[in-house]
Amino acid sequence: MTVRVFLGLFLALAALPVFAKECRKPWPELQTFESRHVQPDGRVVDFSTPEQITTSEGQSYALFFALVNNDKARFKQVLDWTERHLAMGGLAVSLPSWKWGRINGKQFGLLDSNSASDSDLWIAYNLLEAGRLWNIKEYEDKGRALMKLIQQQEVASLPGYGDMVLPGPMGFNPSPDVYRMNPSYLPLFMLRRLAAADPSDFWQRQPEASVRLIVDSSPKGFVPDWITVTKAGLIPDIEKGKVGSYDAIRVYLWYAMTSPQDPLRNRMKQAVFGYMQLAERLGEPLERVDVQTGIWEGHPAPGFFYALEPLAVELKSSQLLKALKARQGVLKQEKLASLTYYDWVLYLYAKGWMDKRYRFDKQGALQVTWTKPC
Repeated sequence: MTVRVFLGLFLALAALPVFAKECRKPWPELQTFESRHVQPDGRVVDFSTPEQITTSEGQSYALFFALVNNDKARFKQVLDWTERHLAMGGLAVSLPSWKWGRINGKQFGLLDSNSASDSDLWIAYNLLEAGRLWNIKEYEDKGRALMKLIQQQEVASLPGYGDMVLPGPMGFNPSPDVYRMNPSYLPLFMLRRLAAADPSDFWQRQPEASVRLIVDSSPKGFVPDWITVTKAGLIPDIEKGKVGSYDAIRVYLWYAMTSPQDPLRNRMKQAVFGYMQLAERLGEPLERVDVQTGIWEGHPAPGFFYALEPLAVELKSSQLLKALKARQGVLKQEKLASLTYYDWVLYLYAKGWMDKRYRFDKQGALQVTWTKPC
């Protein structure tokens, strides 16, 4: 081969795009979270509780962060722990129990065998996307199997809404035609992706049904933590009342992360606008708000100052953004020492989003930076 031919071949190869599937931008905040809350065996621990609990929710969030971070080893580690300790026989045959921890101050084990559909849906989503992005069929198959379990065990026909995923299989249907629902359990982008994976009528109806429930439960623009659905219509939740707080804060975050191209997104704006308008006027997040009157109280946890940032940027809420940035600066100086497990979750979702580590397309598919050339 002549020098000229060799040089031409070298330049041609150098010009080809490099698809670096293992390309991973360092995520120091996630590393800190994992060092504080994720055990070497893949268990996520909430140390703010005496029982040092682990929830299926925490496991599902850790799976998502590992996927965004292109960390196959961590993903498998968290998944394996979840299947060994929360899902008897594995996630293809069992819904995961939602709470595990110290029993009577001694040995560890299951504290509550009921499942929680928010984590079940997130785990199914994570498995589908891990299967697609990493080309691992086992994960995709397991995600589809988990979707079937959700449909078989966590679904009921709600008056006015039809079949929907309940917060769990037990305890949320206290009497005939009365159902307790949690709006933060039903992110639109997630339900879009599950609908794309399963063409059945049930999953196809879930995006629209969830948006309708969220909008109907938030007529003044404040999302409740819980809402009760009855034959006569929606009423304040029979257990939690008409408060919007630590559960509802996720709805404002999920809304901000939903693709602007999703045709249902605009309908949700009225459900979040009252809260954001009041927070802008006050210059801080609202810890607890009466969703019917807008009367607020309390001091927001650190995680709130991150969770609202994506939507505050979108709405150009200048006073609120100023307050968010100021508090974030203080927290950074303190090396995030005051963040509890839940604060960390809100922080990582929001910070990862603001840093453009991930996005969701209009079908809910996860878009990550590591699929692009470094």
